[in-house]
Formats: sequence, C-alpha cells, structure tokens
Amino acid sequence: MSIPAPDGISFSAVCQYVCQLWSEVLRVDDVALDSHFLDLGGDSLSAMLCISRIRSAYGIELSFEDFLAPDTGTVRGIASEVTADSGKH
Repeated sequence: MSIPAPDGISFSAVCQYVCQLWSEVLRVDDVALDSHFLDLGGDSLSAMLCISRIRSAYGIELSFEDFLAPDTGTVRGIASEVTADSGKH
C-alpha cells in the first residue's frame, strides 16, 4: 500500500510524510521525529527507494549521504532538507 501524495510543503506535512514513508519502507511502527534512518534498519536500497519517493512527491533530489549523516538522517533532518530545497524551485 502506498502512502498518499503530500498535501503541502509545510515542515509538519513533510515530517508526517517522511514518518509514514519510513514506516512503510522500513516496516517499523514507531517512527519519531528524531528517529535516525540507520537506527531503524535503513540501508542503501531502502534509502534509494525513499529518495525516489521523495523526489516523486516533492520534486526534491536528496542524496544518499542525507540519510547517513547524524544531523540530516532523522525525520526532522530530512524534512528540513526538503522544505529548505523547496524554496529554491
């Protein structure tokens, strides 16, 4: 089951989308804003899937490194990257 396309680019909407996406892709129930992608069991294949889904949903190109870094590899960090990049388009 795919999660619905996001309704907006607000930080809270992106956080909700990323939480749902990670829950679906990583098959975990409890994804918090400060959950780190790698700590939830994320790997290179799941990162690439998330990158693709975020690109499709928001038109934003994230890097694999965004999912690995301590500061950007959390739900909050990814949402910050998406909302910051959305202002550049």
